[in-house]
Amino acid sequence: MSKHTPITERDFNHNGFADWLAAQGAELCDPTNPYEIARYRAYTGPNSKRAETHVIYRTGKGTITWTGASRAHYGAFLAGANIDGEVP
Repeated sequence: MSKHTPITERDFNHNGFADWLAAQGAELCDPTNPYEIARYRAYTGPNSKRAETHVIYRTGKGTITWTGASRAHYGAFLAGANIDGEVP
């Protein structure tokens, strides 16, 4: 997944990503508005001192937008890597 290639909501693997996040120790949270498709708390890397909130949104046209390290986390999920990007 290129960081410049847009992804649409219909291409987003929500259930698989949620399961992967839970297996990585992330805390899944309820969305706070209708544009959120995922909200979770997770560390951004192996040297992180505290978890941060990451949100994935959909625009009115269905394009995904990312906050925090959520795009990198989704890329790690697609690559079969850990949340810090390391392949087991």
